[in-house]
Amino acid sequence: LRCRFRAQKTDDSERHERFVYMGLYERERLEGLAATSGRIRQLAATSKHWVSAALIGIDDDNAVVIWEELCGKSLRELLVTVDNETAIDLCARAIAELHDTDGTGLPSRDSASLQISEVGSYLLSTLPECRDLITALAQRLLQSHVVENDDHRSVVHGDLHPGQLIIGEGQIGIIDFDRTHVGNPIEDIGNMRAQLWLGPPE
Repeated sequence: LRCRFRAQKTDDSERHERFVYMGLYERERLEGLAATSGRIRQLAATSKHWVSAALIGIDDDNAVVIWEELCGKSLRELLVTVDNETAIDLCARAIAELHDTDGTGLPSRDSASLQISEVGSYLLSTLPECRDLITALAQRLLQSHVVENDDHRSVVHGDLHPGQLIIGEGQIGIIDFDRTHVGNPIEDIGNMRAQLWLGPPE
């Protein structure tokens, strides 16, 4: 669940505005999110091609995370326009720089196996009549998945798709780092290619 709103503050007769992004996350994703967000902000501060939103706060009791929003349009929105080569090029540079960054200080996680398990659980809850087929497919995918994280120390976003890239004025913002970990960036590339292959929303 995601929402955005505009926060206003009046100080000495001067009004300050900023956009705020709030997300309701699964509780297991909150663990270590503050530390991960802090590390991502450090990396973004030295980046030439991308920025990240500031973490405002985490409400552990309600599993809510509040971020300062990055202003701009997502790559998903821009893909429906005719002239999007510049946006794609800028996003590619930002992703390449992210993947070329040392991921020291970020968690190590086999995110691909985690996603296979999550999708399997979701399908079982929505299609109980296909339980045997779904279980067999999930097991086959898990068995065939080769974990390569030990040989790679790159930053992996973990849920990279066109909606996570925000094109602002002269900068590319990357959002939703709750699945970020150290690993093989091919995971992000595969996910992004799959999303682009599916095409923009109608």
